[in-house]
Amino acid sequence: MKPLIYIIKKSAKNSLKELKKHPAKLIVYVIFIALMVLSITFGTKRPANKSYLKNAIEMYKAGALAIVLFSLYTSISTGLKKGGTFFRLSDVNFLFTAPISPQRVLIYGFLKQIYASIIMIFFLLFQIPNLYNFFPIKDYGALLIFLAIFLLTFASSILGVLTYSIASKSLAIRENIKRALYGVLALLAGGFLLNLLKAKDLSTALINYMGSDIFAYVPFVGWLRALFISAINGIDVMSIVYLLLSIAFIILLLYIIYNINTDYYEDALSATETREELYRMAKEGKSGAALAAKNAKVRKVKADFSASGAKAIFQKQILEQRKLGMIFVDKNTFIITFSSVVFGYFGPEKSIMSVLYFSAYMLLIFSFQGKWSQELDKHYIYLIPCSSQSKIFYATMADNIKNLVDGLFIFIISSILFKSDIIAGIFAALAYASFGALFMYVDLVIRRFLGSKLSKMVTVFLKIIILIILAIPGIVVSIVFMTTFRPLFGAYTSYLVVIIYNTLISFISILISREMFEHLEMV
Repeated sequence: MKPLIYIIKKSAKNSLKELKKHPAKLIVYVIFIALMVLSITFGTKRPANKSYLKNAIEMYKAGALAIVLFSLYTSISTGLKKGGTFFRLSDVNFLFTAPISPQRVLIYGFLKQIYASIIMIFFLLFQIPNLYNFFPIKDYGALLIFLAIFLLTFASSILGVLTYSIASKSLAIRENIKRALYGVLALLAGGFLLNLLKAKDLSTALINYMGSDIFAYVPFVGWLRALFISAINGIDVMSIVYLLLSIAFIILLLYIIYNINTDYYEDALSATETREELYRMAKEGKSGAALAAKNAKVRKVKADFSASGAKAIFQKQILEQRKLGMIFVDKNTFIITFSSVVFGYFGPEKSIMSVLYFSAYMLLIFSFQGKWSQELDKHYIYLIPCSSQSKIFYATMADNIKNLVDGLFIFIISSILFKSDIIAGIFAALAYASFGALFMYVDLVIRRFLGSKLSKMVTVFLKIIILIILAIPGIVVSIVFMTTFRPLFGAYTSYLVVIIYNTLISFISILISREMFEHLEMV
């Protein structure tokens, strides 16, 4: 194990040395930590007479169980897929050929994976203020939540490694584990349907079922959920017992992994190559969606490619979407729609406006995967004899239409679910599309001035901060109109304010970046 420990120590040391060469990264890390500390320090403060929803505790229990089940399911599902890996090509070249047992190499890969899990925990800490705002959590509850999440990510990584090492033995074992996993999902779905028949209300049935005490008897799942609940109920003897049981379960998994006879190198090789390609694309500022599109199966479609000039960019994007599947609709459409509708339905305020702001937040996360950004890597866009404004307009048209289609999906469903005015839903869809335009065109300005002067990580961090700062004024003004001037100007004014503000900022951004597609060195 000594060579593997030496590699880990050396990698950590080299990472610290790398910060000396790139001080901009260090500045970003310092800002990130400062924001996290401020978020936890001031976000946990609340009035003494703070009121919560009447079923806040039941919702918290249901959410805690959902997090545990989803994390464990994801780790097992990832371990079952051929191509799951925890290694880099350097590991394949040196460790796989070294006289080191596969079990120890797996432990090494698992330790590297823990780093990613800890990073994810730090990002989740930004949500602590929201938890204190919506649920009656104890003052020290954030520490218990942090501990529970750490144990969950720790165990999920180990469980994924264990599943991977067992499933790689043969195809039959992999299929049997899949059947067992689907059987558990069927049992969970059956229990929910029984509760739905009794309650005859979707939200009530879901909260009652996920908050049921029957899950307390499920090993590890019930123990971890109890640790989450201790953040509300407080620490008692059983909290300590559940903590010790969870740690013992993790140690047991480690023992099984270390003593099992594994042969996974062949499966890991091809998966590691794919992972290395993703790392390369991330360094270049590209998303994993580009690699997925590259390897995706395409359909044969008949097309009359008749457009010329800048219009050809838009027609090419439409043709690519037709080859890959439905036009303007992809998995991101369903992810944003589902998460936004669920937030609106179970959130403290069932309103179209709350869904709009949450979906805009989700859109910000997915805004770096648009088709238009991929056009910057293709030289022909700079050779088209058209104005830069025309190139920007047609290069981003497909993404603007997609955002509008996504908005219609989200807010028509929300209007029906909340029994709201369908016209308000259409205005909200237009506001959502305007947020998408704001994120795209401000991104162009950032690219125009920063280009490749900073690392991709620093650039992405700055983009997120700048986009949030620019979006806030429109949101604040719309809230003011909604709460103060609604009787005077009508219910749709707040949406119009957002649309007008975002459109104005987008137009200014296009003017500022108008020469971007004429000079390659500006990108």
